[in-house]
Amino acid sequence: MKVICSILFAFCFSTGLLASSNEVAVVEEVQESGFSKTLAIDFFNKYVGQSGVAYTHDSVYQPSVTVEHDSGLYLSVWGSGAFNNGKDKIGNEVDYIAGWAGDVGPVSIDTGVGYYDFYELCKGREENTWALFIEVSKEFELQDLGLTLTPSIYFEEDIPEPGSSYKRDFYTTAGIEFRKGFFEKAELYFFPALTYDNGVYGVESCTVLSAQLGADIFVSEEMKIKPTTIYYLPFEKGDRDGEFVFGVGLEYSF
Repeated sequence: MKVICSILFAFCFSTGLLASSNEVAVVEEVQESGFSKTLAIDFFNKYVGQSGVAYTHDSVYQPSVTVEHDSGLYLSVWGSGAFNNGKDKIGNEVDYIAGWAGDVGPVSIDTGVGYYDFYELCKGREENTWALFIEVSKEFELQDLGLTLTPSIYFEEDIPEPGSSYKRDFYTTAGIEFRKGFFEKAELYFFPALTYDNGVYGVESCTVLSAQLGADIFVSEEMKIKPTTIYYLPFEKGDRDGEFVFGVGLEYSF
């Protein structure tokens, strides 16, 4: 319920910013103001973090709302809730993120700060944390093959609130995305990556190999369906096992 209420509040607030009795006027106002919005929801068979830790093996829903300005500044609220009939709240969280994304010279940068509101994440305790993150990527077009290659590296440092039982730690992910368009209405992508987790949220440090295969299927210019599968393979077991995740999402941008 906490996840749903937080996302609904963010949705109502963002849509309220552009409310109008004239639909055409709303579209023109959005274009002239330089703001765009994205509403999305994903459904997965379980919630596994980027470093391969399974926060819950219950199926989950993960809604989000993002408001972005043409300058690259953006605000985003993302949540995760488990379909477990109220048995527990493991894996539930709401993330509030402010950042900037754009090109700096030959590379693309996405950087910002987040506040992660966890409810009994991982070890059965409510331990909220701040996060500083940056991602650097570079896109290459292989026109002869019809492929787009995008290598990237992501770094995040998590800073628990004062009094938390967790310590300040980080994880980093390096990978390369292969993307190819099909039938003008779909794009297929494959993203193999290697993540090193230094012990975020109190788990053991570990290196994890992951492979994601998915597609963006465009229903219209504004809406797309996103089926995906991900496999996580930890080099050291400990707090992690091999995890297979599959799901589907819906995204609407306007």
